[in-house]
Amino acid sequence: MPRPYLLILILASAQTSVTGEYSIRLVNGSNNCSGRVEILYNDQWGTVCDDGWDIEDAEVVCRQLGCGRAVRAHSDAHFGQGSDPIWLDNVECSGSESFLTQCSQNLLGDHNCGHQEDAGVVCLKDIRLVSGSDSCCGRVEILHNGQWGTVCDDDWDMNDAAVVCRQLECGSAISAPKSAAFGQGSGSIWLDGVGCSGGEGNLTQCSHRGLGAHNCGHGEDAAVVCSGDLQQPTLSVISTYTVVSPGENIQFRCTTPKPRCNADAEFHLFINGSSISSQKHVSDVTFHLVNVSVSHQGSYSCNYSYQNGTVISPWSNTVDITVVKYSIRLVNGNTDCSGRVEILYDDQWGTVCDDGWDMNDAEVVCRQLGCGRAVSAHSNARFGQGSGRIWLTNVRCSGSESSLAQCSHSPFGFFSCGHQEDAGVVCLKDIKLVSGSDSCCGRVEILHNGQWGTVCDDGWDMNDAAVVCRQLECGSAISAPKSAAFGQGSGSIWLDGVGCSGGEGNLTQCSHRGLGAHNCGHGEDAGVVCSGDLQRPTLFLISTNAVSRAVVSPGQNIQFRCTTPKPRCNADAEFHLFVNGSSISSQKHVSDVTFHLVNVSVSHQGSYSCNYSYQNGTVISPWSNTVDITVVKYSIRLVNGNTDCSGRVEILYDDQWGTVCDDGWDMNDAEVVCRQLECGPAVSAHSNARFGQGSGRIWLTNVRCSGSESSLAQCSHSPLGNHNCGHQEDAGVVCLKDIRLVNGSDSCCGRVEILHNGQWGTVCDDDWDMNDAAVVCRQLECGSAISAPKSAAFGQGSGSIWLDGVGCSGGEGNLTQCSHRGLGAHNCGHGEDAAVVCSGDLQQPTLSVSPTYTIVSPGENIQFRCTTPKPRCNADAEFHLFINGSSISSQKHVSGVTFNLVNVSVSHQGSYSCNYSYQNGTVISPWSNTVDITVGEYSIRLVNGSNNCSGRVEILYDGQWGTVCDDGWDMNDAEVVCRQLGCGRAVSAHSNAHFGQGNDPIWLDDVGCSGSESSLTQCSHTLFGNDDCGHEEDAGVVCLKDIRLVNGSDSCCGRVEILHNGQWGTVCDDDWDMNDAAVACRQLECGSAISAPKSAAFGQGIGSIWLDGVGCSGGEGNLTQCSHRGLGAHNCGHGEDAGVVCSGDLQQPTLSVIPTYTIVSPGENIQFRCTTPKPRCNADAEFHLFINGSSISSQKHVSGVTFNLVNVSVSHQGSYSCYYSYHNGTVISPRSNTVIIIVGEYTIRLVNGNTDCSGRVEILYDGQWGGQCVMITGTLKMLRWCANSWDVDQLLEHTPMLILAREVVRSGWIMWDVQEMNHPSHSAHKILLETITAVTTKMQVSSA
Repeated sequence: MPRPYLLILILASAQTSVTGEYSIRLVNGSNNCSGRVEILYNDQWGTVCDDGWDIEDAEVVCRQLGCGRAVRAHSDAHFGQGSDPIWLDNVECSGSESFLTQCSQNLLGDHNCGHQEDAGVVCLKDIRLVSGSDSCCGRVEILHNGQWGTVCDDDWDMNDAAVVCRQLECGSAISAPKSAAFGQGSGSIWLDGVGCSGGEGNLTQCSHRGLGAHNCGHGEDAAVVCSGDLQQPTLSVISTYTVVSPGENIQFRCTTPKPRCNADAEFHLFINGSSISSQKHVSDVTFHLVNVSVSHQGSYSCNYSYQNGTVISPWSNTVDITVVKYSIRLVNGNTDCSGRVEILYDDQWGTVCDDGWDMNDAEVVCRQLGCGRAVSAHSNARFGQGSGRIWLTNVRCSGSESSLAQCSHSPFGFFSCGHQEDAGVVCLKDIKLVSGSDSCCGRVEILHNGQWGTVCDDGWDMNDAAVVCRQLECGSAISAPKSAAFGQGSGSIWLDGVGCSGGEGNLTQCSHRGLGAHNCGHGEDAGVVCSGDLQRPTLFLISTNAVSRAVVSPGQNIQFRCTTPKPRCNADAEFHLFVNGSSISSQKHVSDVTFHLVNVSVSHQGSYSCNYSYQNGTVISPWSNTVDITVVKYSIRLVNGNTDCSGRVEILYDDQWGTVCDDGWDMNDAEVVCRQLECGPAVSAHSNARFGQGSGRIWLTNVRCSGSESSLAQCSHSPLGNHNCGHQEDAGVVCLKDIRLVNGSDSCCGRVEILHNGQWGTVCDDDWDMNDAAVVCRQLECGSAISAPKSAAFGQGSGSIWLDGVGCSGGEGNLTQCSHRGLGAHNCGHGEDAAVVCSGDLQQPTLSVSPTYTIVSPGENIQFRCTTPKPRCNADAEFHLFINGSSISSQKHVSGVTFNLVNVSVSHQGSYSCNYSYQNGTVISPWSNTVDITVGEYSIRLVNGSNNCSGRVEILYDGQWGTVCDDGWDMNDAEVVCRQLGCGRAVSAHSNAHFGQGNDPIWLDDVGCSGSESSLTQCSHTLFGNDDCGHEEDAGVVCLKDIRLVNGSDSCCGRVEILHNGQWGTVCDDDWDMNDAAVACRQLECGSAISAPKSAAFGQGIGSIWLDGVGCSGGEGNLTQCSHRGLGAHNCGHGEDAGVVCSGDLQQPTLSVIPTYTIVSPGENIQFRCTTPKPRCNADAEFHLFINGSSISSQKHVSGVTFNLVNVSVSHQGSYSCYYSYHNGTVISPRSNTVIIIVGEYTIRLVNGNTDCSGRVEILYDGQWGGQCVMITGTLKMLRWCANSWDVDQLLEHTPMLILAREVVRSGWIMWDVQEMNHPSHSAHKILLETITAVTTKMQVSSA
């Protein structure tokens, strides 16, 4: 006999993926791989806005969740509106990313959306891992016949797990847990006896008993832990510094940011790549090094692994440990506080490499040596090259350290430097240069007796300047300015008559009159300009701004410009230009010079560079960059155009024709091509292979011309042949060779002129007509002809008249191919100059309406304005106005017309648009935008609220009241409603029929107000009556006239403030009680009053105190209707400000049970937890626990309580729920979910077998041995069903909530899966019904 079975309804949980600092899930879908996209960030779930949301974004979500490929990307809150934050907006994925946060997007929380734009996704996959910490570990479930089911763990091993991980793209298998390690599933068990070799691509390709064939229960559900993308661990040293002394202890911590679902990892610690220790843990370990010595010095790192080291994480960061006692000094400077930095380590002095060396590092050196503050940090062996070891490199100090060893750096003796990179420092003690452009030029000042003073310029020369520059470590002296060249100082003049030989180390060592002795004024203050670190100059070609290479033709002229980024304080430098290393020209200037090369030839080809120098070439800058000049002859042509002056641009280079890529191609580039080909000015620059795709090479890309160049080669461009384009991007040009239109508003209208014998001339208008104009427009590629004006309509030309008596048929390709009197033969004057207006590219017109709103009342007048942004040169266009696609009016004008609709009626309602045309409608513009006009009279009201300024929004239209749909409904829309009704400002905008469902029509949907409109119909919306909503989406509004609650957690609790005379003020708490609070809550539409706090419980207000001594009966509609001392009359301070806590919409609490299972044995203990998701502003709630609807316990708390049931018995069996209440149970929350607890013990036996360990399974329950019985739950009571055979229809009729079941039931001698029995669409159901037809025994039902 079969044993009793427990049939339990289980709800699917939302799929969640955890990635670093945030998680992702899909909710409200039909399964855990479809639904609204939500992100967990900062401990709060929020949604993703659908701006730009597409299938590529959905693909990334599905991949991140391990849900296969994306089927659909949904917008407009397809899966319902979320709540709380909107975390992401403007997401743009390529589709290949692993995580949504790798896509481009706004900053988290930065959006311009409402929840009506929440994005959703539907993914499709046939395998998943559930109940793990991410989508790569958990219980294995597969999808079959539209239903998810588990896999039995019989023979389950690592080979099977490997296939699952591969199928899910989750890396390698780490473990293959059995026995429902990730919790028991429910429903079908699809696979049993799975035997994979490990190489299969799909679990169903492995051997198994057959889909749905098994002998397991969900207690044997198989699971898998995959590696996923193992994250890089972090190695940290617990003491923050990494330079230690012998004998110290060190602790390292190695952590992984993403543990693999409670699987132990083997963590290894390495020194210089060799493992020295290992430990096992789920997420992190601590390694201890005690009594360290020099042998512990090196680079430490860690990793972690699974499966005996076969699945290994990336290496962590490295931590360099130095074990040393060392000294520091500065050498080769003028004093012991300047020079090359050297370290004494291992009894040997060595230098410091200048990689990353900066003022922060110098500051630490100066501090460590007691040399005051740092003046400069020097690189490139400024104080000469050291010898021997280089001890430190990559030093990174914050500047606050007391020792260089406390800064981060590479291990001692590890470097990639030479001594030419030795670092140096200058610390400041007693001299400075001020008022210059940097610290190496300016007025000389020295420090004496704690006071800075100047130096007199008597006898001041270059020797004196040399000493100053050396003392300041500022390079060589460039000049020694006198006469306060850097401005006059103030205070003392410390030195006069200074006479240095130039070799002294300090200015005070030179001869002078004595400190403070002088006969000068500050007008004679001495200055110095030192070289400092001369910066590298930049060399570029002026014609192209090229700084690396350029191609020029023989005979051209070139201009080079050499500039220094850091001129030396207005001192003239000598600039030199070099070709292939030899100087060919020099000039003097403070900051830059221009070198001219004229009539270049092949001899000028080579690598150009420059430098600059001072003091007759004794102080020289580094070399500039090099510019490679190629002198070459090449050809250019245009192909596939109407003439040889239009077409695809092609270059002949290296004896091969090739094209030009259109990246960056514009009119400036086209202008140069036309000039080079002597085709006149450019008419247009074309891209996207407008003249057909070329073949062979693509010679040029990224061409950047200024438009003034004489050759395309003079423009900047990528190296010849270097591109990332295809021929679908070939560039083209249309030039004007022998015909043009002038004096018009653009190049496609104007007076006709042709070029003959190098001279432009006009065309006489004798016989001039539209056929002639058509040829001109075609020749110029300007579209169709619109008109052929005569009589010098675009002004009289001058010079020659080349054509007269032109007679074209209209099909010619060139005006000169038409019949005419002969070039230059005419009998006209310029008063008869012919002209043409061509269509060009006609632009889309704009249709606007005045007034600006589009809902009008019968009898009103409307004006439409149709305008074109680009009129065709004063040619009249025929403008047409259309309603629903039918023309209803037309007018002629050059640029725009106004259509008047007077005394409108319902027949005028519809979609309006316009266009314009020329030549009797043969040349037509695109359609304009559409404007939807609604004609009707309407009113607005709020119903079902506590007053006429709150409630469901209703519109009276066409004699009938109807509602407004909440799609997109927000505070801007509410603001307009409140304004329209004269109800002050909006407090809240409600959706989901907050004020009850309306009936009859839904008039408006997708309302989008800016908030400034005076009427709701002035906002954008769908046409009246056009919606996709039900009344459960009716919109509502609460407007605020004169009261608010502030400083609470929401708008329904806080300090009471009322509005009087345009100013907000508080209410004094004298006599403040629950009756007063009740009025405030009613007035605010905030439910019932919970408490009436006093003594500024929500903080003290500011400004006026409007009410005191308030005495309400509780039934008033407004607080000011209660008795009080008078507005503004009080004897209180803000320390007595009154507050209110209202119930608002009390949320449903959640009831959970600890432990998580719900079948217990007598004598066990159970804990229930009842929590509310939205506590009411720290007000204590009374929580009640119920069994089968009867209260058995209660406790008070702000947000949640725990109920303990000890030593349970059968009397504790039943359905548990909870709620919470306020104010002595008068304000009650909804009931929680229910938790069903079963208490019972049973005995099991095997009968009719060969031994006592085989046979039919029987259960002793309720004093009776059971065979064909099943225990069923899913309703509020337990049912015990017993029968000799099963009638499936009867079973389903009595238990409509029966969804999932375990094991099998028996019909005759046939064993059936109950879960198959529960699905009439399954073939097993039909077979079962046929089997029981012959055996019909009445089913007995009794309550257990």
